[in-house]
Amino acid sequence: VRTCTCTARSHRRAATSASAVVSPRSPEACDPREVERSARARYAPSRMSDAPGRRIAGKYELIEQIGVGGMATVWRAATLGAQGFERPVAFKRALSALAKDPEFVAMFVEEARVNATLDHPNIVHVHHFGQDEEGQHFLVMEWIEGLDLRSFVQAHDVDDHHVDWYVATAI
Repeated sequence: VRTCTCTARSHRRAATSASAVVSPRSPEACDPREVERSARARYAPSRMSDAPGRRIAGKYELIEQIGVGGMATVWRAATLGAQGFERPVAFKRALSALAKDPEFVAMFVEEARVNATLDHPNIVHVHHFGQDEEGQHFLVMEWIEGLDLRSFVQAHDVDDHHVDWYVATAI
C-alpha cells in the first residue's frame, strides 16, 4: 500500500470538495486525473445550453469543450464581430455549482484581475471578463494552438524518453 505524502492543499481540498471516495491523503487524491473525474461526477453542468454553437454575451460562440477541471470548464470559442470578423479564443467559466458560491466567485474575479495585469510571452493574455445572460462570470483569453503540457509529458512517459534540457528550460 502506497501512502501519499502530498501536502498540496489544492489536491486535498479538491478531493474533499468533490466528495471523492478516496481519502485526501491517499495516492489517488493526488492524481490530477482522479480529482478531475471526481469533480466532473459531482459538478456535472446543469446548464444544458452549454454546447457547441451557443452564443454568450452576444459575441462569443462556443466551438468545442477543451477540458473540465475541479473548478471550471474551458472551451475553444470564437469572438464574433462586424462584417464576419472572427477570432479564436479560450472561454473559461466556473462550474455551475461553484458559480453560486460567493467565496468562489470572489476568487474567480481575483484570478481575472491578476491575469489581466500580467504581460509575458509565456502567459496567455486576457481579452475580456464578464457575465453571461444568466449572471455567471466568464473569462476570455488568448487561444494558443498547440499541444498542452499534460499531453506533452504523457507522450514522453510512454517511451521513457527524457525531454532534452533545452526544451525543458524553454517550458
